[in-house]
Amino acid sequence: MINIAICDDEESYRQEIEALVNQSEKAKHIFVEKFANGKALLSSNRKYDVVILDIELPDGLGVNVANLLRKRNVDLIVIFVTNYTQYISEAFKVMPFQYLTKPIDKKLFLDEINRALKQFYSLKSQVAFSWNKEELCVNIKNIVYLECYSRKIKLKMIDGKEYFTRTSLLQCEEELSIYDFIRIHNGFLLNLRYLNGIDRYTADIANGEKLPISKKYIKELRGKFTSEWHGVRL
Repeated sequence: MINIAICDDEESYRQEIEALVNQSEKAKHIFVEKFANGKALLSSNRKYDVVILDIELPDGLGVNVANLLRKRNVDLIVIFVTNYTQYISEAFKVMPFQYLTKPIDKKLFLDEINRALKQFYSLKSQVAFSWNKEELCVNIKNIVYLECYSRKIKLKMIDGKEYFTRTSLLQCEEELSIYDFIRIHNGFLLNLRYLNGIDRYTADIANGEKLPISKKYIKELRGKFTSEWHGVRL
C-alpha cells in the first residue's frame, strides 16, 4: 500500500487532488489522507511515501513541513501544488519531485502522479523472503513467476536460479500485485513483463517455458496483456 498525504488549507483543492489521485494507474493500491494545515500533517504517526502540499499553509511554509517529513523518510516524494511561484527557489531546497501551479491542470497532474508512483516502485525494487533459515532479498523485476511447489513457493528468476520459501501464494499476490504480477492459475503467479504471448490456455514466457492458464483467469490475463503490454497472440 502506498501512503499519500494531501495538505492544503482549501477544502476544494483537497477534494480535487484526492479525486485525481484516485484516477491514477495504481489507485487501488493507494491510501490517501487529507490535512488542512502543516501541524495536523506533522502530528500524524503514519509514514507517507508521497506528500502533495501547498507551498503556503495557514501555519507556515509547506517547504518547512516537507523538510521535516523528509527527515522521517529520506525517500519521500514531494509534490508542491500552489498559487505562489515566488517560492520556487525555496521549494527546491527540499528537492521536490514536481512543482505544479493552480488552477490544477488535470492531465498534467495525472501524468506527474503516475510518474511519481513509478519512481516509488523503482525505489522499492526488492522483496525479502525467508530462504534456508535466512532472509533473502531479490530484485522484483528479476522474478519471472512464483509457483506452489510441494507445500512451498518456488521463485523462478530470469537468470534461471530458483529459490524456495514457506509462505502462501495469496500473500505473495497481495504484496506483488502493484508490480504487475498476476495470478494465471491456482498454482502460478506471473510477472507480466515476461509474458511473450498467450496460446489458448498456455502462457509463453520469455525464458522459454510454457505455463498453464486456468479458465477462471484467462479473461483478466488477456485484458492486462492487451491493454498494458504487447498484445495477445491467439
